[in-house]
Amino acid sequence: MHAADDLVPSIKACGVRQPIRVRPAGRHRYEIVYGKRRYQAAKKAGLAEITVTIEELTDEEAHELRVLE
Repeated sequence: MHAADDLVPSIKACGVRQPIRVRPAGRHRYEIVYGKRRYQAAKKAGLAEITVTIEELTDEEAHELRVLE
């Protein structure tokens, strides 16, 4: 069982209620800062789109947000 599997039924019923946060990681690429389980569960639930917040973050800022999340 994958860590995101327990979220799939909820996401199928309600969608992703809280956006995930990403930061740019190259041309047309992004790194998930937090929300990886929600992202994986949304993919498994068949969602084509979810809400994402894009923010320029240093490595330190990204780490701090991961700890807080």
